[in-house]
Formats: sequence, C-alpha cells, structure tokens
Amino acid sequence: MNKKMKINYFKSTNSISIKFEEKASFDTREISNDIIADFDEQGKIIALEILALPKDKSINSLIAIGFNEVLQS
Repeated sequence: MNKKMKINYFKSTNSISIKFEEKASFDTREISNDIIADFDEQGKIIALEILALPKDKSINSLIAIGFNEVLQS
C-alpha cells in the first residue's frame, strides 16, 4: 500500500490540515489549544488540524508540536 501524507493550507482561517492516511475517523480529540487530532479504530493518529497558525513558526515545527501534544495526551 502506498501512503502519501496530504497537507492543506487554508488561508481564510490560517490553518492547516495534515492527513497521514485516507481513512474514516473513529475518534476526534482536541489535544491542546488549536490542535485537533483524528484517530482510527486502533487509536492510531490519521490526521492533525492546526488552527490559527503562528506566523513565526515553520510547518515542520508545527507538525512536531502537534505530535508532541498527541504523545502527551
């Protein structure tokens, strides 16, 4: 199976959506202010949504912040 990560930026809301797998979400949790995670039935993260992106951070650092929040929740 070929998995490709998809990242979408929404200028109107200054947010990004990161999909790791094209699956239906089984559970959605707000894991911190402005970070929402979707999980599959096995509890594996399949998507992150980062709202209100800070202008002083790179996309890579925001993805790392999102993963750290998931691991700590």
